[in-house]
Amino acid sequence: LLARLQVSSSGDELWKTVADRPLESLVLSDASRKALRDLFFFEPSPRVRRVIFLATPHDGASPTIALASRLASRIVQRPADTRHLVEEVERNNPGAVRPELRSLPSSVDALAAYSPILPVVRRLPYSPLARLHTIAGTGLHPADGGRGDLVVPLTSAHVDEAESEHHVRATHTTIYYHPDAIDEVRRILGVPRP
Repeated sequence: LLARLQVSSSGDELWKTVADRPLESLVLSDASRKALRDLFFFEPSPRVRRVIFLATPHDGASPTIALASRLASRIVQRPADTRHLVEEVERNNPGAVRPELRSLPSSVDALAAYSPILPVVRRLPYSPLARLHTIAGTGLHPADGGRGDLVVPLTSAHVDEAESEHHVRATHTTIYYHPDAIDEVRRILGVPRP
């Protein structure tokens, strides 16, 4: 998902998911305003020209994983600087942060299907310079079963803008070193087989 953001333009869509007022209208220190601008407003990196999404949960993980992530997110600590940033925004601008996002989502929360941020990220426009490819696992089932890799459903891994989508009969924990996935990465990158 980080690679997805590297080839996307945020506009103000991510910011509007978190706050109901423009960033420039908030009472903040210069350092906090810059930190928020850097977090929520970005353009595609011109250096990233190709992305291979490998078992990527664009719409979040499966419901079972979502339940586990809700439990795990209770013990995942957000960085102190992020907590202080949200506290400053709330203290100086009461009600500016949407209630459901007063504690910024952890990396675990962001991967869950219930995350309010994932649908927004899904809609961000891709750089026209980037070529996109998808490799998705089907678990132990054929791709036409539509189940996915036991963590990421095939529908969540699918990207309309991808120029190729390759399905591998592998689970989420094995797809990264599965020979079929490795061969597909080599094909996409034009690297000959050893």
